[in-house]
Amino acid sequence: VLFKFIKDYYGDCVHHHHDSEEQIYNPWLEGIIKRPVDTSIKPEHKELMAMLGGIGAYKDKILQAPIEERAKHVKAFKSTMNELFKLLDVHFECEEKSYPKALHEAKVTQEEEGAKVGEILQSIGLSGNKKFLPAVLYSMCEWKGQQAAFDFFANLPMPIQWMCKMSWINDFYHNQLMVLEALKTDTPPPQIASCECTLM
Repeated sequence: VLFKFIKDYYGDCVHHHHDSEEQIYNPWLEGIIKRPVDTSIKPEHKELMAMLGGIGAYKDKILQAPIEERAKHVKAFKSTMNELFKLLDVHFECEEKSYPKALHEAKVTQEEEGAKVGEILQSIGLSGNKKFLPAVLYSMCEWKGQQAAFDFFANLPMPIQWMCKMSWINDFYHNQLMVLEALKTDTPPPQIASCECTLM
């Protein structure tokens, strides 16, 4: 269950985030300010993606190893994940400083920046929004409050709002949030029958 979450949800969301920056957001913003948002972004993306791409191999190492050797592979997996999280923390801290500075320098309006975010939401498709959007809303509630999340949600296209309410939030709860909560205990997350399609 954990490796499915990492591959199908966490990994996809990190890829979408970085691809959207490099292919859509950064070229737009850098075209205005005539300089890189931050010279460390692309090299860090490359390093993070390489590390993330190698995590799936731990599943076979753990499951196929003799019982007495599995603890060694689990320890290596945990160490790699910790290194990944440390790199992401440094990377996001850098971006949290670089992007506001670049946006201020560019003098773009909230509406102009919002239009570019809307372009990103379109680019990741319905399957990407299914995995990414509920996690974004959940995180917004945590750090900015429910009202800010509700305001953001209210400005999304109505079909996206409908699919989020009807299916995506429930999928996020069972296939993302409950998996993470289960890591705090020795109890696996409950298994539920769910639609396997990418949209619902």
